[in-house]
Amino acid sequence: MQRSEGEKVIGRFGSNFRIAGEIAGHVIRHPSTIVSLGEKPIAASFDIAANCNLRCQHCYLYEKEHQKEEFNDDSFLEQVRQFRQEQPGIIAATWVGGEPMWRKELLRKAVKLFPFNWVVTNGTVPIDGQWHNTAFFISIDGPKDIHNQIRQPWKVAREDTEYSVYDRAKHTANTATASVHVHTTINRLNADTIPALVNEWKMETAVRGFAFSLHTPQVNDTRSSGMSETDEAFFLQPDERKITVEMLIDLKRQFGSFIMMSEEQIRLLLPENQLVAFGGNCPLSKTVVSLDSKFQRKEPCVMGPGMDCNKCGCSVPAMAKRWMQSKDLESFLLAAKTVFK
Repeated sequence: MQRSEGEKVIGRFGSNFRIAGEIAGHVIRHPSTIVSLGEKPIAASFDIAANCNLRCQHCYLYEKEHQKEEFNDDSFLEQVRQFRQEQPGIIAATWVGGEPMWRKELLRKAVKLFPFNWVVTNGTVPIDGQWHNTAFFISIDGPKDIHNQIRQPWKVAREDTEYSVYDRAKHTANTATASVHVHTTINRLNADTIPALVNEWKMETAVRGFAFSLHTPQVNDTRSSGMSETDEAFFLQPDERKITVEMLIDLKRQFGSFIMMSEEQIRLLLPENQLVAFGGNCPLSKTVVSLDSKFQRKEPCVMGPGMDCNKCGCSVPAMAKRWMQSKDLESFLLAAKTVFK
């Protein structure tokens, strides 16, 4: 039996009231985490899966074979519970991989341990059933042709010429039972396509918004550029970066809150602001605990060692910097609202 619109509104209100109460209760129980904002961890990132069903050109897993998961589901969950006891003040968890939805039922249990959760997924696994205070971010790398060029199925599945990673992700977005958003990493291949991509997904899908990062290269001391040939093809040079930031600001003014970044946050991606929120000034080393699939600490952040932090384009340090130093209320609210109905 389908619910009326009035019943749906009441249901959403009740759900949002519960979520807000849970988050507020956590802050009340652990006020020092908020009072010392920027000095103590407030979030954690977990590699819940070591493997993935895709091979993406820009991913650090691209050249690796599948590996055995270090922990079975029960053992992994126990590790998370132990971590929770050791870090009771942490309010938010981000679940990555590999592909976190490859361990969907484990993930469904794990998110219940935190009041606020983000899951970063490639969108090829259906988002179904109930999810506790969880928002999903589907990684989309451009329109269909570019996305499918960058993100390809793992091994045997590649023989299926009808398989489209892009179409699968779109279907997942439109049938999801939880809040879904898009995260796009902008690079030299897709930079010119971003306005059309945003418009397409706003018009044709149920996603609630877009967040953007810029491609971050890995350090490669054997090449004069300091990065690999693949990174050279993806990395935005300063003039390209400036044009891209200006484009994002235009999109923000056109689409409003559908672009889930404040203008000030976007401006931190400008070449002249490169080291304001990145490199040695990145706030994540103090505020986010990142753990790999073996529950080993990842330094300096979720991307792990070997990344060129001085050329970083991740949206999260910019967002965190705006929260902690400038008290950017818009950046905070755009992030907070993701888990609400």
